[in-house]
Amino acid sequence: MRFDTHTHTDRFSADSKLPVDVLLDRAAALGLAGVAATDHYEPDYPDPRYANLFDVGEYLAALREADRSAAGGPRLLRGVEFGWQDHLGPELDALAATGGFDVLISSVHMLERVDPYFTRTIYDPGRKAVYGAFLASMARMLRASRSFDVLGHYDYVSRYAPWPSKRMAYADAPDEFDEIFRLLVESGRALELNTRTGYRLLDEGVSDWLPDPAVLRRYRELGGELVALGSDAHQAETVGRCLPEYAAFLEGLGFPGIAVFFGRKAQVVPF
Repeated sequence: MRFDTHTHTDRFSADSKLPVDVLLDRAAALGLAGVAATDHYEPDYPDPRYANLFDVGEYLAALREADRSAAGGPRLLRGVEFGWQDHLGPELDALAATGGFDVLISSVHMLERVDPYFTRTIYDPGRKAVYGAFLASMARMLRASRSFDVLGHYDYVSRYAPWPSKRMAYADAPDEFDEIFRLLVESGRALELNTRTGYRLLDEGVSDWLPDPAVLRRYRELGGELVALGSDAHQAETVGRCLPEYAAFLEGLGFPGIAVFFGRKAQVVPF
């Protein structure tokens, strides 16, 4: 019953090289029960090459057509990853209101309209300031909108950090983490663990590439149970990557299973 709940296809995400048929082939080869296509939806992104905006009806129809579950293949869940900025609440609400989705992820990719993927000067204020500011932006997102189901990759900013130890630790911003966790628990939404952050560190030879256990322990202490798990795959070789290691990590911390959304409703799939 393993699912990869965060992937991107080449037809609808400008930065993906993964055709949906290849995504499903790879999922079948890995023995996954299903995958969620969560293509980027990025209103008002400053670089027009990555301002992903698509016709929602066309998108949902394409995913329904590609699904193989009726023939015994992996299930293709219909999702989207919304690129949050503080002024975009109405756009997210309108997207959610169209219906037809299994899961809506909302993610922070930018701080003051700067994406660390492209611009390293975002790190100039220092580790705690930058990590704290990103987490504070996620808390604002959680307070501003209830239209999404999953808080995407809380540690996105750490992927491209210039410091020898990149991994975002609970000690970097405990107050901001606590605020996020309280908001998630109060609203019944899921925290995502995104394995792409981990396998980037793994490929760099970092030994502590899994998330900081203190982050997940604190989430659990504050009542958090829903954790989604996705590879953030943009190419075939990373579909499902490190899902088993992350699942074992969560099981060791006492979580009951992985949150998978079907028709916007969370189901905890046991390990």
